[in-house]
Amino acid sequence: MKEFVKNGEEKGYVEIELKGRPNQPNVTIVRNISVTDNSSIWTMDGLNTTLSAVQKRVASLGIQANNLWYASAPCMGTSC
Repeated sequence: MKEFVKNGEEKGYVEIELKGRPNQPNVTIVRNISVTDNSSIWTMDGLNTTLSAVQKRVASLGIQANNLWYASAPCMGTSC
């Protein structure tokens, strides 16, 4: 996970906004990453969630992504 965190930083995040279905809002998914304890915290539309819930939501939008985070451009460190 540390490849998503700027060198010298202990934390970083990846954020992606996915287009919702017609007449539905877009979905914003954030993965907060901690290098110190090698952990992630997931949020979807600002609410804490699980990776499993994120995967289900992505699939419900008809998106096939084996690794969604490598397909997105990460925003690293504390400045974006």
